[in-house]
Amino acid sequence: MMFGEASFSASTKFMSMICAERQGKPRQAHITNFTFQADGPIFVVNIVDALTAATRPEDLADAFAWFESMLPEHDAHNQIQFIRHRARSLHGCTAPQSSLPVPTRALNTEVAYMMMDILNLAFDIRLTGLRSATHLNGREGVIRGQDPADTERWRARLDDGTCVSVKAANIVHVRRGDYRRVSP
Repeated sequence: MMFGEASFSASTKFMSMICAERQGKPRQAHITNFTFQADGPIFVVNIVDALTAATRPEDLADAFAWFESMLPEHDAHNQIQFIRHRARSLHGCTAPQSSLPVPTRALNTEVAYMMMDILNLAFDIRLTGLRSATHLNGREGVIRGQDPADTERWRARLDDGTCVSVKAANIVHVRRGDYRRVSP
């Protein structure tokens, strides 16, 4: 059974019960108790929502801490260095290499996408501020990854199937219901 938002509980514990009935066999029920991980998908959603709603340093720090707790040490280091490099080379950050970059809307959007990508969750977006393709402003879609032809840009598939390449500054994260797995 799935429950709607009205029945949502902030508890981190839940129970799952599976009933199996096979022809000629007695009914079986399996009950299991679970606890959501403190650094799991629900935690990521909270960080993503914070990153895309504001540009506070503590939200970027939470994202860095999540990378460090979720990824193997080497992968976390590489991911954080990649973010720091982008902050300096694309977003004008002048903070020292080993410190937390100064958050910007575009950098936060990129970091939020990277977190969702690690969990294989779709990152829904709306295009905004486009000057040479103004007809695309307001259109919605999903980020499909970094553009291999231009690392300053991200590939997006719009709802009508159109694929575009845009800068992070022209992407606004939108939440369209529950997060869902990335479709092929």
